[in-house]
Amino acid sequence: MITSRAYLVGVMGFCFYLILLFNTNLPSQFYVLSWLSVGVLVSSLGVALLTLLGLECEWHIAKSHVAEDVEKADDVGGGPTLQFKFANSGSFNKTDLLIEAQLLAPRRDEIITRQFLIEALPSLSSLICELPLTDLPRGRYRLQSLTIHGGDVLGLYRVRRKLSLAGRTDLQDLIVEPAAAALPLEGGSGNTHGAAARAARGQGHGDDFRGTRLYVPGDDLRTVHWKSTARLGQLVVREFHHREQVQRLIIWDGGESPLEATELSLRLTMSLCRALAERGRACGLLRLDAHPLYLPAARGQNGGSLSLVGEALADADASRESELDAACGVFLRHLNGAGEVILVTTQAGDDVLRAAILLRSHGAQVTIAMVNAALVGGEASLPAERAVEAFSPIKYAFSGRRERRHLARDRTTRRTKSAVPTDYAAQAQVLRHAGFTVALTPSEAPGEWSGATQMALLRAAVREVVEPQRRTSSQPTKSVSLR
Repeated sequence: MITSRAYLVGVMGFCFYLILLFNTNLPSQFYVLSWLSVGVLVSSLGVALLTLLGLECEWHIAKSHVAEDVEKADDVGGGPTLQFKFANSGSFNKTDLLIEAQLLAPRRDEIITRQFLIEALPSLSSLICELPLTDLPRGRYRLQSLTIHGGDVLGLYRVRRKLSLAGRTDLQDLIVEPAAAALPLEGGSGNTHGAAARAARGQGHGDDFRGTRLYVPGDDLRTVHWKSTARLGQLVVREFHHREQVQRLIIWDGGESPLEATELSLRLTMSLCRALAERGRACGLLRLDAHPLYLPAARGQNGGSLSLVGEALADADASRESELDAACGVFLRHLNGAGEVILVTTQAGDDVLRAAILLRSHGAQVTIAMVNAALVGGEASLPAERAVEAFSPIKYAFSGRRERRHLARDRTTRRTKSAVPTDYAAQAQVLRHAGFTVALTPSEAPGEWSGATQMALLRAAVREVVEPQRRTSSQPTKSVSLR
């Protein structure tokens, strides 16, 4: 590729040639300048063509599944990671190598570009580097192309080499799941004893004897196995197979709402799933959007099951078209055995009440975690284009750009509806009077909308939902507040 600098040098050389052509009595310096321009163009072209000669590159996806980091948005180490191994077997030093990665976000029909600069790769040397695709919004991404750009030292020409993706069997989708707020366990600590105690409590108690293990702080002294304790000289406790009668289902409502409110509701859902998993409570997930998805409850959700939950929420869109109660009605068969249902919603309409009543009529104890979309992010009044940009400002540590295609084709999948109900407090009061447990977040406008504020709101909401002392459905709860 010829740059504008090369055109400028060429025009200068041609002008000198025209001057010499019509003025034969000019001094010899003009001949020197004319031929110098030609020499610079030819030599720079040769150097550019040799830039990628002898450069070998191997790459693979080092990390494909990550979570958002809203509290440390400037951390360049976050995001899916590509690992490259370069080897320069040529006699030229490779300088200013530019690596360009293009990602496709299928749901948003969007191409996102990330660029990385390698300043120098000396001759007969190698380099292994990990390049994080930072600042990617929540979602699923597919690698479209990888290109290495090189050129001459004067920047007159640019050459490029595309790395082939065809035939690669190790390619996988890149998943950025919603961020989750960490909620410490009651009585836990940051040391290994606290972690062991949390793991021990997760086993629970039952009638089936599992085995024995050493005592850790937090164990019930009534489970001490005295014969083993006397034999080993250390406290030994009995373990039992966990029997959990209560099944839980978390429903994420994908009704249209402002972008920031939708993202906060997804982060709240992910936080609830993680908090329940850390407490050994199995829970299923029902995603209600244009493409509903049900994930049944599974034990060990702190492992593979939580990864499936994160992937399901990464694909979520605020695109539900039917009423909430009608959308729930299609999946009532999955409520069999679900004693507790947590409904996460950004809506404040009558269909929320109807859906809660429908769920309760099938024997479920319903808790409603309501995100106050009127107070979240301050983006409800922004037009569609500005709302998308406001959520993901360009703050790359490396250069990057975004190409948006067919913006007006599918506005519903971009979650940019500006007209939203505002009286969430009144709706929460109606739900409480109907006998439902409600956690409203935020209950008042935060002074500053930042990542730390979001995490504080999420922790408060999760604590309100997950750690009540066996509240009954007839006992109303207070709204979540930062105070």
